[in-house]
Amino acid sequence: MHYHLELIMPPTENIEESIEQILEEYNENFSSQEEGKVKNQQAFYDYWVIGGRCSGRKAGGDIMPISNIPDDLTAFRVIIAKRHWRNDGTLDAGFMLAKEIWNGANWQETIWDGTVKSALNEHQEYLKNCSNEYALKNTPQTDWLCATIDYHS
Repeated sequence: MHYHLELIMPPTENIEESIEQILEEYNENFSSQEEGKVKNQQAFYDYWVIGGRCSGRKAGGDIMPISNIPDDLTAFRVIIAKRHWRNDGTLDAGFMLAKEIWNGANWQETIWDGTVKSALNEHQEYLKNCSNEYALKNTPQTDWLCATIDYHS
């Protein structure tokens, strides 16, 4: 089944590579012998593509600054990236909301309304509980990007 993801991330020179970094740990086919990398039990996709079946949901294209996204833009899942703690330029998923979650037996609806704007607002609330240093480097700015992703699970 195909699902719609909106991914929020800092500006980057190689968007596709950055998306791959952020989503890697959620790949259902992920397997690695690298130190510290194990399969994530919360994996949710087997492949993804920018736009795909979800293309055209934003008038300005599948990738745009968050300052330009429409207020009513919705998605099944939103991920807001964070800068890696090593400050090596890599990105990870820092915050994620989904319309439904798998609880181990069945899909369960969440209380999130599915809008990207409300996800950004909930992320701001989340950051209030983080250190100032973390919040400063991971608060989305107007030049951060919003990428539309079609993923299959």
